[in-house]
Amino acid sequence: MLMEQLTYPFSITWTLSDKHKYQIVKDIISGVEYLHKRNIIHADLKSPNIMLNQQYRAKITDFGVSKIKTTLKSTVAGPGNAGTVRWQAPELGDDNVKTSKMTDIYSLGTVLWEVYSGEIPYAKLTDDIKVVWARARGATLTIPLNVPIILREIILSCWKEPEQRPQVSDILKVLQEQCSTEK
Repeated sequence: MLMEQLTYPFSITWTLSDKHKYQIVKDIISGVEYLHKRNIIHADLKSPNIMLNQQYRAKITDFGVSKIKTTLKSTVAGPGNAGTVRWQAPELGDDNVKTSKMTDIYSLGTVLWEVYSGEIPYAKLTDDIKVVWARARGATLTIPLNVPIILREIILSCWKEPEQRPQVSDILKVLQEQCSTEK
């Protein structure tokens, strides 16, 4: 089997051109759409689980806690509230809330934020418990000024309440429409 070499960690994105950043954003959204169309919930979407190839194309990795949603129940390959605190949807801190496509969407918004911010979420906080406390007190991420307006709107929509978050196919459609109107 021929394997693609994934050379670069996601952390280099802040040094890339806007054209490369846009392609990375599109690749990540397309990857999540691919998973969700197959009823796969990644459950731990974050920048350390995204690698770039030599052409700076993004690939989602690490499906260790992913799960497949079936029509009756979900088959869980990892904990029901899996994820990493800095990227995790806030509702996963509640009892009886499990990972879902909408929790993936929240994490997607945070990953898109990272492409332009060049830092991990809540980077100044030294450990995860401090992140939990800060978020419980209302701390939010500030969207950098260099984020294009359409991406700012997408990120903010990903961070809404679960029932108000868009489907990933709608996010990709908005991004593609915006791109076609700019040409």
